[in-house]
Amino acid sequence: MSGAEESGRCGGTPPPHFLKTIPEPPVRRGPGAPLGNRNAVKTGQHTAEMRALRAEVRFAVRKARALAAAAWASPLSPTDVGERGRG
Repeated sequence: MSGAEESGRCGGTPPPHFLKTIPEPPVRRGPGAPLGNRNAVKTGQHTAEMRALRAEVRFAVRKARALAAAAWASPLSPTDVGERGRG
């Protein structure tokens, strides 16, 4: 036998430093549904309280826009409004 065959490097197992560089293959789960509740509330963004708050904000913005549009459509000038308010 030669020196290479005695050391065990002629076939069979790779050298020990080589084994550390090989990454482990990814672990794959079996078939089936994913784990966990994907519908769980993770933030407060979609709670009933936040939906109600956003509805109130939308209503307030809509009302403010309507009032602003009515004010701009008014034929009265700002001086007329001031004089009417004093009377």
